[in-house]
Amino acid sequence: LDRAYDRYMKDAKKYLQSFDLNDAELAFRKITAVHPNDGEPLFYLACIASLREEKEEGFSLLKQAVEKGLKGRERILSADQLAYLRIQPEFESLQQNLLPPGIIDK
Repeated sequence: LDRAYDRYMKDAKKYLQSFDLNDAELAFRKITAVHPNDGEPLFYLACIASLREEKEEGFSLLKQAVEKGLKGRERILSADQLAYLRIQPEFESLQQNLLPPGIIDK
């Protein structure tokens, strides 16, 4: 199961890196279906939503990712794919609610 997860995650990230957003979304959604309590694919789905400028979806997915234990939350502040969400006025309150000082994993 872990090998399949790793393979699907690798393929999904490859799609995302090549901006094949439809295939990347499908791949990350498959991972989420098999691992519903994993925040990692939700983080990448939020990246896809941000690239598509779908802010409500992006914020919802980021919140779910954090609630499901996303590791390396500082990526929310630095991932290029999330730039669109970070420039939205709502991002400040999301950041305060989800990333209070001291909770960001380093």
